[in-house]
Amino acid sequence: VLGLVDVSYELVDHDLFQIKPYMDINKITRIDNGWGAHFGVLGKLTLPIPPESLLINARLEYRRVSGDYLGPYFDSVYEIERFQRLGNTGGTAPKLQTLCRSRGDCDSGDPRHGIFFEAQGGLPNWAMLSTTYLDYGGPRADGQFRIGLDVPALDIFRFSAYYFRVNVDGPSDLFKIDDKSAVVVTASVPIYWIFRVEARWWRIWRSCGSGQVACADGQTGYGSVDDWSINATFDLQL
Repeated sequence: VLGLVDVSYELVDHDLFQIKPYMDINKITRIDNGWGAHFGVLGKLTLPIPPESLLINARLEYRRVSGDYLGPYFDSVYEIERFQRLGNTGGTAPKLQTLCRSRGDCDSGDPRHGIFFEAQGGLPNWAMLSTTYLDYGGPRADGQFRIGLDVPALDIFRFSAYYFRVNVDGPSDLFKIDDKSAVVVTASVPIYWIFRVEARWWRIWRSCGSGQVACADGQTGYGSVDDWSINATFDLQL
């Protein structure tokens, strides 16, 4: 993946808020077209509200991309999707193969238009809420939506929740718990000295119909898997 152009300008730089317009042009080299142009604006707001400053970061972006482009290619779930990404036609495959399994099986290189929005806000030592949304025009249901909550609570009690949905078909398809949704919930509490107990529940999709994972309908493809764990951990400051 090549970043060919990366230009930004500090339009407003104040102690309370900053505004920065930018432009990126990228190329994924292993597929037929793989071009993407990003035009956006970054904003940051800092409000001194006791007990600490309220922080809000936001990004709004317009994209013009080829049909086989995917950006950002290296995202927060890359370490999972590099081996097993859920394609918009069903089934899972390594991330690169979902863009182009062979030269005759690539998405069209015709330009597409999209909107990307990202925001994060809250009190950093108490609670932070973050979200991203991506939507491209056209008949394919290939939007993405993510929302996450992190509650460090001054490092005494820790709680985090993460919801990620792929192949979204418009705003009405954002909140559903089905085979296109991943959910991770984690809670951690101190018990003694440096030791903590951590509980986690997650729902993810997984290839099925081969190996040790069976599909609910007995076919091949993918299916949702629910699981949980309880662990003892420790934090040691060195």
